[in-house]
Amino acid sequence: MTDRHLRQDYQPGTPSLLRAINERTLLEYLRTHQPMSRAELARATRLSKPTVSQALAGLEEAGLVRVSGQQVSRKGGRIATLYEPNPDAGYVIGVDVGRGWVRWRTWPGILSSVKIN
Repeated sequence: MTDRHLRQDYQPGTPSLLRAINERTLLEYLRTHQPMSRAELARATRLSKPTVSQALAGLEEAGLVRVSGQQVSRKGGRIATLYEPNPDAGYVIGVDVGRGWVRWRTWPGILSSVKIN
């Protein structure tokens, strides 16, 4: 394999790809551990605090997360802003296609859990 072929097969991560991976990591973590502060998310995901802040800003701008409140530190430190997934970010659609029917149902909130009875 020539050097030219190696360059085509293995490309380094671009800043936009890394940003998307970081945003997805935070969003998935928030879905199961909400609400959380930036510092808690940084510790849990092992991302740097500036990276978490930048990713949360992107997710908030896209409407995928929202501020859910504030948390006062027990040690008297700064008040932490808490984040959670935005349950109004979209819809889930379920479709059942049978031999003689098509049924569907929609649920609001792609970022919230759905229970089907």
